[in-house]
Order: sequence, then C-alpha cells, then structure tokens
Amino acid sequence: MLDMLKLVKKAPELHSLEESLAVLNKYRKDISKETYGFACDIIKNNAIEHLYLNEADITAILICGSLKSDTERENFIKDQIETIKQGIPTVKAF
Repeated sequence: MLDMLKLVKKAPELHSLEESLAVLNKYRKDISKETYGFACDIIKNNAIEHLYLNEADITAILICGSLKSDTERENFIKDQIETIKQGIPTVKAF
C-alpha cells in the first residue's frame, strides 16, 4: 500500500466536501474498504466545521490508516508534526 501512495507535500486548498471526496475517490482502488471508510468519515466530520481537507491531508490520512501498528501510526504522526513545525517561523518574545 505504501508503495502505491506517496505523501503529497503541497496541494491547493479545497472549498467543498465534494472536492475533498473527489480527491479521496482518486485513491479508492489503491486502498482497502476499511481505510476508505475511515478516511471518508474524517473528511465528512471536518466538512461539518467547514474544514475541507486537501490532497496533502487526505494522503496523510490514507497512509496513517494503512499502517498496521499503533507504534507505526504514532511515529508517522510525530514525523508529520515535526515537518509542520519546521515550516512555522519562530517568533521571539520581546
């Protein structure tokens, strides 16, 4: 599964549930039914709050959902958090 999916680093913002689900459907044949359902639920739950996941978000969810152990998932999430932190400029207090 991880061979088929590559984490998308940058993707344009999306502005609707339909756009987010269209991105998910691009990967439907490459993922299990369970992973698809899991990702679909996350996308819909975020859309309730008008937060529309883009391809970078969705590929991260799919990869995380495909990992077999909690340890693998935790390490993947930690790596993603560190990557995000590196992109945030450091602000020093005066």
